[in-house]
Amino acid sequence: MRAWELLLELLRGGLHADYVPQVEAVDERTWQRAYRLAESNTVTGLTFWGVSKLPEGARPSAGLRTRWLAHTAQIGRTNKHVDETAARLFRAFEDAGVEAVVMKGQAVARYYQRPELRHPGDIDLYADGENFRGANEVIASMSSTDVKAEPHLVLTLFGRKYSNLHHIHVSYVVDGVVIECHRRMLASISRHQDEEFGKLLGEWYRKERRRIDIGAGSIETLPVWFDCVYILAHLFMHFIHTGIGLRHVSDWLMVARAYRMADDFDEERLKKNLDCLGLLPMARLLCGIGIHRLGFEREELPLDPWEDVAMEREVLEDVILGGNWGRSHTHPPRGRVRGGLHRFRYYCKRCKHFRCLSPRELAHAVRHKLADKFVMPFVFRRAEY
Repeated sequence: MRAWELLLELLRGGLHADYVPQVEAVDERTWQRAYRLAESNTVTGLTFWGVSKLPEGARPSAGLRTRWLAHTAQIGRTNKHVDETAARLFRAFEDAGVEAVVMKGQAVARYYQRPELRHPGDIDLYADGENFRGANEVIASMSSTDVKAEPHLVLTLFGRKYSNLHHIHVSYVVDGVVIECHRRMLASISRHQDEEFGKLLGEWYRKERRRIDIGAGSIETLPVWFDCVYILAHLFMHFIHTGIGLRHVSDWLMVARAYRMADDFDEERLKKNLDCLGLLPMARLLCGIGIHRLGFEREELPLDPWEDVAMEREVLEDVILGGNWGRSHTHPPRGRVRGGLHRFRYYCKRCKHFRCLSPRELAHAVRHKLADKFVMPFVFRRAEY
């Protein structure tokens, strides 16, 4: 058994409470490699649950097991602290009359059977209009960081309005937890996707927000049907730019399963929403990975798998070997200009290579990237003077 196969088997044990990983005759070197892959893909806690289900004779050495356990325990402690911070934050929002929602992170962890094992990250918030200003004031009052907001400019060029805060978020640190307050929920890969996503966002925001319990209190988050679309859109954007890890894949699969099992599941609506964003092929490919590699039943997931075995294997290999955010793939040179050009060339290469996953959106993704990251920032810098 190779290290990446062992990793997937252990992750399968961490995603399904009743599944015992099938592991036989694994040498210590393969176990060490599987552990490093679990770390780089930020699924250490989930895979340790898989390890804990193995019979004594099939487990790794005591030293590696202790190391794995220690990392998992740290993940649990961090999750508890982030949950407490998020709950305190929303109590402050309620007192101040501010409306905001949690994107990803601690909200997505609730789709797992053991939320404390999902690797935690930042607290990502979305707030619109005046709520964005109010949310920043509340967070700033709790934070030790001094943040200077950029001036908000809106320019009209060739009949289209552009904002210099198109994809901006403001970052704070509260009790050691990074909190990002977003004015824009998604950094889209095309103008078309940006417009369509805005329409979907308008369908539910202020009408369908969910209040969920996270142990230390409660937070507001996205409705399940929108989560299924947004998590995939966010995942695909990062996949094309640099890469993603197995945590991103398992996040979407758990959200997709939750929506499939929900009383209001609507397959046609989901297909329509994903298709208008150019994400249907990627969704079907991830369903294929879930069914063929991670032990999900077809009835548990909302879509039929995309039966392209070669592309499924290639994407899975890219995810596992690239690790979280594709860091193992990208090694940009030092310097803002050289590093930026390196990342841009890498992005262009991935757009071309994976175009079959979203033919319409990736057709002009490079042009969109040039305008959004190079041309418009220059225009706005000139407009400030």
